[in-house]
Amino acid sequence: MRPEADRLKLAHRLAALVARHRNNPDDGQFWYAVQPLHQVRLDSGMIAWADHAGDRKTIAIFGLIGLLILAIACINYVNLATARASTRAKEVGVRKTVGAGRGELFAQFMSESALLILAAAALAVVLAQIALPLFNELSGKNLESEQLLQPAALRVIAGAALLALLLAGIYPALLLTRFNPVSVLRGQFFAFGKAGKNTGTMLRKTLVTGQFVFSLALISGAFIISRQMAFLRNAKPGYDRQNVFAVNFYGKKADAGAVKKALQGKPGVTAVTMSDNNVVELGSQNGGMDWEGKTLEQEMPIWMLGIDTELPAFFGLQLKEGRWFRPELNGWDTTSFVINEAAAREMGLNEGAAGKWVDFNGTKGVIAGVAKDFHFRSLHDAIEPLIMYQNPEWTDFFYVKTVAGQATEAIASAQAVYEQFNPDKVFKYKFLDEQYDQLYKTEARVGTLFNLFAGLAVLISCLGLLGLATFAAQHRTKEIGIRKVLGASVASVVGLLTSDFMKLILVAFVIAAPVAWYFMDRWLSDFAYRIELQWWMFALAGVSALLLAFLTVGVQGVKAALANPVKALRSE
Repeated sequence: MRPEADRLKLAHRLAALVARHRNNPDDGQFWYAVQPLHQVRLDSGMIAWADHAGDRKTIAIFGLIGLLILAIACINYVNLATARASTRAKEVGVRKTVGAGRGELFAQFMSESALLILAAAALAVVLAQIALPLFNELSGKNLESEQLLQPAALRVIAGAALLALLLAGIYPALLLTRFNPVSVLRGQFFAFGKAGKNTGTMLRKTLVTGQFVFSLALISGAFIISRQMAFLRNAKPGYDRQNVFAVNFYGKKADAGAVKKALQGKPGVTAVTMSDNNVVELGSQNGGMDWEGKTLEQEMPIWMLGIDTELPAFFGLQLKEGRWFRPELNGWDTTSFVINEAAAREMGLNEGAAGKWVDFNGTKGVIAGVAKDFHFRSLHDAIEPLIMYQNPEWTDFFYVKTVAGQATEAIASAQAVYEQFNPDKVFKYKFLDEQYDQLYKTEARVGTLFNLFAGLAVLISCLGLLGLATFAAQHRTKEIGIRKVLGASVASVVGLLTSDFMKLILVAFVIAAPVAWYFMDRWLSDFAYRIELQWWMFALAGVSALLLAFLTVGVQGVKAALANPVKALRSE
């Protein structure tokens, strides 16, 4: 297109152009939509079938998760840096006494943080290179290691490093440069006091709570996604897809009946049927339909599926009223139609639809029956109106049901027949179970990666918790020693060191549960058929995080409780 061209006008001109050159301009209308090529991958609404189409929502989710994990790591750094402030207080006091200004000290501490983050960024690139094959396998992508060193990727890495420096470096640097040298050198600085004695302790508690809010939200999300995926895998689509594979005989050099007859009775084959479309995910919809009792206001786009007489029994489709197609008419009952329950409701024919006349795509006939609803699209979509008909000229999609345990023989038989009728084409087949799973491949990958990232977030949070617990135990060594001399048990000492952290995680759960509920409810809203959120799903995430945190802190608590109190008190 020329840059100044109008997309809408071009779409109308395309429709008019096709209408002029069609063999039968009265057999339905086509419309066109024009979309820039660069939008197809992420905005594939007009070309939803495009291979490897992406999803902005998925990208946003993982971008947010990446930022949350970075934030959790930065929180660890801030917590440990502020907790260790007392160990560097004398250094700051001495340097200030000999003339160092706050600006110089600030620059020193920011430089230390920058060097650490620079080393981490370099190590991250190396680890990303190593993990790239695994990432490609999990995500279904085909990224090359060189792409991590391209300018765009390097800008992202540099931006993340700068963000980490701002989040993790500024506050500890400001805190360390704020010390009064006289107070420090007199030993009047407390870095890890009780709540309320200094703002550093309150800040650390707030940050620990914040990082566990993130972690609990990710754990809840991972669990709910896995539950939804299990629901999709086990959902009953309304037809039997077990031991069935499909072969498209597009361009066959014989009529459909001859191909079907050639497939029947072959080794490993127990039944054969055919249609003009993929029953797992229909790709054709039509609006040119009229029926008995239709009003001027009624417009109903309807999915279409051409089938042979044996397909309902082959897939176990159920009939609500009326009949299926008549087999006595040489196998093709072209003036009969079968609609589903959704179509009957939309047409206003909830009862007594069978026997009503219908005009579909220029063919007038009767509604022979109403089939019970079954899923011919993914469970993202509610079941929509469907019409089934018979047209031998369009039927080239064949389904083969295999004898249990003889799939290899059936595939070989189908390949021989395919090469007989299509010698110049490549034989391809796909089992319906695989096709069904493909409908949810994006969600499956999201679930797998979500589990990995949630685990990583929890691991980083627990590492920070372990560091704080270790530091707390070190600063309370004498207190623990006195308690043990006075008869305190190991359990009471462990409880002393873990109780504060457990309270923070309970607070984090109270905050994280409604946040996770809101976002997961939004994610599930994309599915017409979904699990219901239950309180115990979030409680399970909370209990899991609480146990992990208790084990993390408890290990350090047991170590401190088992230490010899004499060593702790010998300097007193």
